[in-house]
Amino acid sequence: MSESLRYFLIGAAVVFGVIGLKASSAPSAPAPSAAATQLEPFPATAVASAPALPQFAGSSSSRVQQQVASVDAMWEPLFTAAGDRYEKPNLVPAGQDGCDAPPAAGLWAGLYCPRTRNIVIDLDSHAQRFARTGGFVADVVLGYIVAHEVGHHVQMLRGAPMTSDGPRHELHADCLAGVWGTAAGLPLPPMWKYASDAAHGTSGQRMRWLSRGHLHGRPADCDAIFAGEPL
Repeated sequence: MSESLRYFLIGAAVVFGVIGLKASSAPSAPAPSAAATQLEPFPATAVASAPALPQFAGSSSSRVQQQVASVDAMWEPLFTAAGDRYEKPNLVPAGQDGCDAPPAAGLWAGLYCPRTRNIVIDLDSHAQRFARTGGFVADVVLGYIVAHEVGHHVQMLRGAPMTSDGPRHELHADCLAGVWGTAAGLPLPPMWKYASDAAHGTSGQRMRWLSRGHLHGRPADCDAIFAGEPL
């Protein structure tokens, strides 16, 4: 483990799981009704695997494409194991997502729009992290941001309920990001600081569920959060 990763500390609040819900004029798929959906869990025996990420990319946007491809490649066989078919999300530039605009301040990190099945990653914030922490650490953080947003897409495909206990949805996406992290051979930064807020849960809860997905790489371990398990 590099020294930069060992002593990594994110000082700013990072919002990983913004979900845009506003309709727009862009072509869109219907958002699932919370009342009409019920989570389809993954088999307890399904363990994730993912292709190794290329070591380099020509640009930040190219790196995000590589990471999305790795996450997609992981989910395809997992959906097959669950008797389902994985449909890839769309990766689009900011301003073309067809949902609400991202937060005006802070590091908003990523956005998933269930209406259009679009994912947007804030490359400006990634550039700030790169300058502050160095390439390796910034790349690790970027990968988990991507995997979290694809996690929201997986939730939509599998009918995860939008419960009144809001953080469960975000913590589940954190856990699914952890599944990809271990499948892709990425470490969990030992001093990673997640922001605590009402929508995403406390920093301790986020780290707990991220670590839970990372421990064995089983999506079913994450699905347990919707069975009423304490956060």
